[in-house]
Amino acid sequence: MTPKVSVVIYNYNYARYLRGAIDCALDQTFKDLDVVVLDNGSTDTSPDILREAAKDPRVKVLLKPDNSLMASRFYEAIPLCQGDFVAILYADDYFLPERIERQVACFEGLGPDYGVVYSPYWRENVATGERWLMPVLGLSGSIFKDFLLHFHTRGYINPVSALIRRACLERHPFLADAYWEGEGYFLRLAMHCKFQYLGEPLAVMRDHATNLGKAIRHNAPDVVRYLKRLEADPSFPEDARQALRIMRGRKFRDYGWQGIRMLADGAWARDYLMLAIRSDPRQLLHPRTLAGLLLSGLPSPWLDRLNSLANRIVHHREVIAVAETKPAR
Repeated sequence: MTPKVSVVIYNYNYARYLRGAIDCALDQTFKDLDVVVLDNGSTDTSPDILREAAKDPRVKVLLKPDNSLMASRFYEAIPLCQGDFVAILYADDYFLPERIERQVACFEGLGPDYGVVYSPYWRENVATGERWLMPVLGLSGSIFKDFLLHFHTRGYINPVSALIRRACLERHPFLADAYWEGEGYFLRLAMHCKFQYLGEPLAVMRDHATNLGKAIRHNAPDVVRYLKRLEADPSFPEDARQALRIMRGRKFRDYGWQGIRMLADGAWARDYLMLAIRSDPRQLLHPRTLAGLLLSGLPSPWLDRLNSLANRIVHHREVIAVAETKPAR
């Protein structure tokens, strides 16, 4: 019996991409699917696009009048899904045509203890059209401890590149009171089920100035809280605590370096670099930690000038931008 798949599309003020996101789901080579589009209180023309899209019987639309926590919106959308598997798509990204078909076929050879099939993905600069393959974890089986250890060295799992077994998702739903778990959801899921890596890029993440991940100043404290919550989970394995400390140190070090290079805020950067050292003292010897601590004493105008010079010298494929105001969730 052929399984059914539900695609959940999340949208907030991405009218310019929204129709394309819906079409890439409906145009999949795998046809036994339904699409649930949840709109988190958009103030652009998204509601008009969605009212038109809802004329297709394969499309359900959840139009919310206000903006709330993204995770809570996903929590509301899952009961509307009819599929045995669920694929997540942000409205500014898109799937390649065989994405669902390839991952469903992979699931067919796996036991019920496998909850996720995931793949690499492309990142695409919307300004230049340049596309590059992103690193991804690339491990299969019971991966939780290795996931922590290699989160920064091999790459994380992007939600738009993973197919989730519905039963696994229902047993371990999104945290409705979290800001948004993003790739962190797969860390939590990996404590409970096995993962399978399919080494074929099947999705594209658009890189632009309003990506949620560019809201560094607002995302960092949410990650601090989330990692504490992850460790406090009763299911957290004792033998993974050191791996979490290492992962936490690397994550905070990266935030500290971004505080220098992206925010030009030495005091903010220093706080996260010190968090990195307290989490994993070996971070003190990392070149970015040492350079970040040294540069953190410079005034912001000086950091701005140094960053502008560095950006002229170094070729960046991604859009260099920071969302200084907290993005809608």
